[in-house]
Amino acid sequence: TSGKLVVFGGVNGDGKWLNDVTALNTDMWNWYRPTLRGSPPRPRSYHSATALGSKMVLFGGNNGSKCFREVYFLDTEAWTWSEPE
Repeated sequence: TSGKLVVFGGVNGDGKWLNDVTALNTDMWNWYRPTLRGSPPRPRSYHSATALGSKMVLFGGNNGSKCFREVYFLDTEAWTWSEPE
């Protein structure tokens, strides 16, 4: 994730739960929405995410009515979602 800050999910101002990805290019200081492949996690907030090499590891969260225990990986070079095997 060098040169970028990646943000996943959350809740917008209308109370809609999100599962989108937005990234900040920290060299040019501009935000963009990468084109993603794979199956994304369900919309959520209150999750944990950390960088591990070129991957973002996402765990847990909730959508206001359900708590999640899944782990997902987002390859931030290929912009591809995957789950551990």
